[in-house]
Parts: sequence; C-alpha cells; structure tokens
Amino acid sequence: MENQNKTDKALEEKASLPVSDFFYQVYYPKVQKEKKTKTHQREESLYRVWIDNRLGHLAFKDVSKSDIENIFYDAVDSGKSIRTAEYALTTLKQIWREARESGYAPEMPIVSKTMKKTISQNNNSRMRFLSQNEAYILLGELKKRSIELYEKSLISLHCGLRAAEIFNLTWSKVDLNHGIINIMDSKGADRSVYMSEEVKAMMLSKEKGLADCLVFPGREKRISGQISQTFRDVANKLFNKGVEDRRERVTFHTLRHTCASWMVMQGVSLYLVQQVLGHSTIQVTERYSHLAPDKLQLAAKAINQSIKKNTEAEIIPFKKKAL
Repeated sequence: MENQNKTDKALEEKASLPVSDFFYQVYYPKVQKEKKTKTHQREESLYRVWIDNRLGHLAFKDVSKSDIENIFYDAVDSGKSIRTAEYALTTLKQIWREARESGYAPEMPIVSKTMKKTISQNNNSRMRFLSQNEAYILLGELKKRSIELYEKSLISLHCGLRAAEIFNLTWSKVDLNHGIINIMDSKGADRSVYMSEEVKAMMLSKEKGLADCLVFPGREKRISGQISQTFRDVANKLFNKGVEDRRERVTFHTLRHTCASWMVMQGVSLYLVQQVLGHSTIQVTERYSHLAPDKLQLAAKAINQSIKKNTEAEIIPFKKKAL
C-alpha cells in the first residue's frame, strides 16, 4: 500500500509539472545530446518565442485545444509565415510526444479542421487593409483598453514596423530631434523610418529611458514575444465576425499592410515603400501595385498643377484707373 501511494504521488507530480519545467529540465537537455546544434537551437527559439508565453505556466493536462491554436495564430498575426507558425506547432508536438511517453502528459488535443485547412493551403498573403475611418475606430477602441497597445498599433500603422521590430525597439534607436526611428538587425537591411506627427508627439509624451532600455518592455523588462490578446479581441469584435478567409481578417500585421497600402494609394513609388517597410525584395512590395494610381493620370495631374502654378504666378493684378 505504501509503495502504491508513492507511485501515485510520483505520477501526480509528473502530471502537475509545468510545460516550461519539462522543456528545460527534461526535454531540452536530451535533444541537445541527440540533435545537431542548429536543430536544437531552432527548437529552443521556437519554444521560447511562441510556446512558452502561452503554455509554459500550465501543466500538460490543463492545456486546451484553444491554447494550442493560439500559438499558431499568434505567429501568423505577428506577420510570420504559415510555415513558421507550423514549425512552432511541430515543435510543440515533439515536446508533447516525449512528455506523453515519459508519463508527464495525456494525449495532445486535436486542433480544428479550420486551422488544418489554413496550414494545408499555406497561403500567407493578406488582402485586407483598413480604411481611414476603420483605423480611427480601431485605434480609439484600443486606446480605451490599453495605452501601450494603442501606441504599438499607432507605430505599426503610421511607420510600417513589424511587431518584432517594435518589441526590440530601444531608446537609442529613437531620434526625437530628427523624428526618425532606426531599425537594426531586422529581416532586410537596416533602415530608418520617419515618424508621423502623431507618432512623434506620442514618443515625446513618453518617459524616455536609458539608451539600451526597451521602449515597450515586456514582463520583467524583457523583450515581448507576442502582441496582447486584447488586440485580437478588439479586432474580432469590430471586423472579424463571420470572416472565414484568414486573408480578410484584421490582425496586428494588418496595420503594417495598411501603412504600405496607404502610401501606394497616395502615389508613393513601390521602391520607396520597399525602403520604408524593409522588404528584402521588390517582388514582396509589388503585391501592392494594384493600388497605385494610374501613371498616365498622375502625369496629367502633374502637368495641370505645373501649368496652374505658373499661370497664377504670371497673372498681373488688375488695377482700376481712377476717374
């Protein structure tokens, strides 16, 4: 009887071990010995960035289907490809398999058919961008819920920054004198982005930290791993009801997409949009080309403006002769 009680207690302790403890105490030490350095480092990175924030504090038995699906959607909503989001889930499956075989976890919950279909289609090209009025409504609602989330959203919408670029932004990269945000070590080459008047005013209103301090620190002053669930809640409430095609759903990445769309619609060249958004190739930027005003119309408009300007400059005011 005593031995049975010890066995039951050991099983209970295993079942109650948080996912994070299992990963770093059991799983990761094992794969470090069994897999190539590049492979296990990739797994650790995927776990730390996408899985730990969602599941790390939970025991495997307490993880729901929704928790698992949110890992996938967090990655996609932050602008990552379907493939990257799928890699995060594959990493979780490998961890879970090891945990189940070792007695730490039950069977892994099965994700929905909708998400499986999204993965199989593997199409990450978003079509949705916000109108000026939609953006105004969204920012207003976010401001009511969270000032910091509102500020992050404003920067992405007006300056085209990725979520990860905002998370990693330090005060040394914010040039308030010239109104510039410097982006370093991002996907493309380093780049500098001018702040809109609203973004500059917002940054000036914030308490400036030391050069190496994060502008938007996460928990324990560390770099955040994902956008708050609040953004998804607000976007779903305002725009996503009944929208099944994920390309038409509003996510945080929609703000960056909207920034690019607005620039192109105002006649900004695709080359300049590429520089602002930091696209690695012009081919990525060319998906916005259909929004550009007709070039012949732009040329005619430029000629009309030039003629009007010169004509007005040459007009001599008429003075009525005195009788």
